[in-house]
Amino acid sequence: MLLALLRCPLCSHSVIMNLFPCLVRAHGMRVCTSRHLRSIGRSRDGLLVLWSGDCITNNAHKCFTVHSPQRSSQQKPRPFHAIPSPEALPVCQRDGESESNQELDFTRPEVIYRSKRSSELLRGLLVLQLSSFDRLVNNSLKLMTVGQRLIGRRLFEGLMRRTFFGQFAVEGRQGSVEAEVQRLQNCGIASIFALTAEEDVGEDIGSFDEDCYDRNLAKMLYSLELTDQMCRFEGRPKLTQLKVTSYLKADVLAKVTALMEETGGDLRCAGTISLNNFMAGLNGNMQGVPECTEEEMEHLQRALLRFDHIAQKAASLDVHLLVDAEKENINPGINLITLAMMKKYNQRRSMVWNTYQCYLKVTEARLKSHRLLADEEGFCFGVKLVRGAYMDGEKNNARDLGCDDPVQPSYEATNATYDKMVEYLMRRCLEATKPEVQFIIASHNEESVLKAVALMKKLGVSSSFDKIVFGQVYGMCDHVSYALGQAEHLVYKSIPVGAVEEVLAYLSRRAQENNTAFHRLQAEKGLLKTELRRRLLSRS
Repeated sequence: MLLALLRCPLCSHSVIMNLFPCLVRAHGMRVCTSRHLRSIGRSRDGLLVLWSGDCITNNAHKCFTVHSPQRSSQQKPRPFHAIPSPEALPVCQRDGESESNQELDFTRPEVIYRSKRSSELLRGLLVLQLSSFDRLVNNSLKLMTVGQRLIGRRLFEGLMRRTFFGQFAVEGRQGSVEAEVQRLQNCGIASIFALTAEEDVGEDIGSFDEDCYDRNLAKMLYSLELTDQMCRFEGRPKLTQLKVTSYLKADVLAKVTALMEETGGDLRCAGTISLNNFMAGLNGNMQGVPECTEEEMEHLQRALLRFDHIAQKAASLDVHLLVDAEKENINPGINLITLAMMKKYNQRRSMVWNTYQCYLKVTEARLKSHRLLADEEGFCFGVKLVRGAYMDGEKNNARDLGCDDPVQPSYEATNATYDKMVEYLMRRCLEATKPEVQFIIASHNEESVLKAVALMKKLGVSSSFDKIVFGQVYGMCDHVSYALGQAEHLVYKSIPVGAVEEVLAYLSRRAQENNTAFHRLQAEKGLLKTELRRRLLSRS
């Protein structure tokens, strides 16, 4: 048994400790707080090293070493170097910082990337660099098709697993998914599974492949079970993503959106395109929409039953559904379905969340009106707040149709809306007298994340407050995610899961729609270069 005597310089309590490589126990004497002992390490000569935690001041920082019983009594230990000052410790190990008051530091790659292998850093740098070339991104689907023909499917998929697919997605094998989820959890990061099936307006016009939508439903139900089994992270809600066009034809959504515009977007109107009628559709009792054909109406009712099946399953497993926004020509229809699901399943908690894209001019008014609707109808309000990934497509659609551009006039205007909505939602989260508000700050923007954390401190919100969480896409802005995890904030990675061919097509579309984001990753690429250079020099 290994023993050490620890004395707290602030309260003078002495503790005799029994030390094991992964375990610390107090024996017989008083422990001031649970944070006296922060870390156990092993020096190069094999000595166990113990240093103190939050109660130790900068001037009283001490180190205790204990001989291992396996060591020869004649062998003298080499002196162990002084333990670094608190400022030199990793963010999550600094002294004197509470869970809600730890500083974020995006500039220390040796800390941020300490859990990543050098091969992963090199792959990340290569992929992010290639993704910044517009011509490569815009022709990625064609290049992948040609590449697969030239070298064969097996070799092509192996290459993709080691490059683009490996950077941005995880293959759908249970062992692969579970290993990556655990690796992220070890870094303080939770996982959100994202299935990749989707559809755009104009694809397979007049065709309703109900078998395909039902297969997507089966995959989603299985994904919910995996989320329940693999993504349990103490103190954090279990989250998963839902894409409406995986289960409902985009053309029908576009028709619903057009009909909503005719009613002025009044969700509580007396007509058939209303919140109550779509909520009735979740129960299989939807009143027919005269403007829809019989085939469209049958498909819409079947799709609503699919959404109800998913929401019911998610609620039974305590998994929150984050419904993705898509393009603005179908977004109002998606909002109507999501709010109907909210009204049914968010009576006590925010089990269904809607997504709001801050690059759209209408977002602030839309979010506030939906939140007011939730208050008046008495259901909880969940939000996924994003900048948005369809900016170029929205501009092109508006130009082709001769409509007003729905996109914010500048990137700075989008940032201002985003930060304003974060503050609006954060303050609403703290209003105990109204239905619950819960949201995820889904941002790759360092400045917005820092502003959000600063506002949490200003409002006295703990980093462990599970009504406010952070999220980034898997493979992007790891320096933001890992720093948040090390500072004990509730942070998630959205992970596309599926077969290589299916996911690569999805990633190609996302890259084309959001290629401007890759041009804003200079800071991340700089950190990757710095850490790779540091590791290379340390070995030489």
